[in-house]
Amino acid sequence: MFPVALEAHVTGEALPQSVTRDGRRREASLAVQDELESWIEAANEAQTVRWVLGPASSGKTAILTSVAHNSDAKGLLAAGFFFSPSTEIEKLKQSFIPTLAYQLVQHPNLVGLGECILSAVNQCPSVFDLTPEKQLDTLILVPLRQQSSINRSSWPRVVIIDGLDKCQVVPYDQNHSGSDDRSAILQAILAAVTSSTFPFKVIIGSRPEPDFRAVFERAAKVTTTISLDQSWNTQVDMASFLQAKFSLMRRRHRLEASWPSSDLQRLLIQNAAGQFIYLKTIVRHLEMSRSPPQTTFATLLTNVVMPFAHSFSNPIAQLDKLYTYIVNLSPNPPLSALWLSLINEINCGRYCSGPERSFPARFLRQFLESFPGEAELLLCHLHSLVQIPSEDDATSLFSFYHKSFFEFLDSKERSGDLHANSVMRHKLYIERYLEISKGLSSIVPATQSDSLAPFAELDPFFERSLLYVGDRHLDCDPDWLMQLFVEKESARGIVALRPARYGETSYAAAVHLPTGSFLPNPIAQSLLELIRDMSVLPA
Repeated sequence: MFPVALEAHVTGEALPQSVTRDGRRREASLAVQDELESWIEAANEAQTVRWVLGPASSGKTAILTSVAHNSDAKGLLAAGFFFSPSTEIEKLKQSFIPTLAYQLVQHPNLVGLGECILSAVNQCPSVFDLTPEKQLDTLILVPLRQQSSINRSSWPRVVIIDGLDKCQVVPYDQNHSGSDDRSAILQAILAAVTSSTFPFKVIIGSRPEPDFRAVFERAAKVTTTISLDQSWNTQVDMASFLQAKFSLMRRRHRLEASWPSSDLQRLLIQNAAGQFIYLKTIVRHLEMSRSPPQTTFATLLTNVVMPFAHSFSNPIAQLDKLYTYIVNLSPNPPLSALWLSLINEINCGRYCSGPERSFPARFLRQFLESFPGEAELLLCHLHSLVQIPSEDDATSLFSFYHKSFFEFLDSKERSGDLHANSVMRHKLYIERYLEISKGLSSIVPATQSDSLAPFAELDPFFERSLLYVGDRHLDCDPDWLMQLFVEKESARGIVALRPARYGETSYAAAVHLPTGSFLPNPIAQSLLELIRDMSVLPA
């Protein structure tokens, strides 16, 4: 039975679940968040405390709130306390440890520990009048020692505390400062971390107050400091972003602490010329490479970073070189670039016969492939440019990381042989549409309704086939096309195809009528009979 005494000393508004997430986030903040979440999940870390410090409005609470919510969703959050400026230090002294203990009792994977905590409250009802240090020992450390022989593999891993510095400091005599109480609480937390019975990592967010600095300096052996800058200083943010991302890679791959050197990180920032997307693309390329990150980074340095380290006449030249290098990893770089350009255009709604919509990645693979496995062959090295869903995912879309990539492809001057313009996109689209229409039963089986439905929503653009595919005939299966567009209730149905002279060698035309008028319309019916007599349109 949950004791009323413990619940009465809980500060509900300080619970992580009561704190709302911030909206817009800086790139550096997101990188720090990723680093913290990776650290939480990592095993056997010598340093068990992360101190996230920074001035007011530097993003500390936003970062720790997101980390707390994500950790809670994974079952990794043991407890948390988010202080508000209205919290008085005297109230804090009474509620801080009980609020942490309350969350430990509530955690579904800490049933045994919760029972020990409840037993401690029953045995010592006056525990709430004790100092925070004694409360910590009675309500948390002693119960933890009682559970020391328990398998803790399923236990949560982290305690998150934010804003202790925000508490109102109310001195209650001439010889005592409220900041002494804040320091005492902080010292109690750090003392718990150094105890062999305390299994949780701790993240603490605060401003760089002198009393806090003094306490953390004494706990330097178990503490890593992450400093946030208040202003939007691009180079400082970039440095923070790289430090967090490389720290995560070092941990995952057990790399040396000196990798990569500070000089190389500064060179990357210099090459970025203020463009965060340059660094983000490099980091994604390292993270998603099938080779070890240090090997991939060395190759990137040799081919992209070092040769163009002092080319500053064009601020986007560095980004262009990076995009060119990544796309050229494909066995057919121009076709890969054209695929990505067309996929982006299709998902912007420019190839829909009806209302604009985006199409699942699995369908677009089937639509664009001229042979099985072509998508994997062309796109397998391009994950740093586009988020590619797995082949068994029937609903997710291709998601591109930054519009600057298509600005690069659209410019012949910037992309060279990788340039993809509207004529090239239309030609590829029409070729694939006609090829599928002529023998679709063997490419997209009729039983795959998830593929047929989006195909029916694509615009046939048969009139454009005369411009872009002049040497082909619209010798599609009319019965199949009629059935497809009528049954799927497309916004525009293909009613009939009839031969029509256009230029020297090509014959094709399309009559588009609303689907509902197909059967009763005598003209459409006669056109249908006409085309049924044609197996192949004449050249």
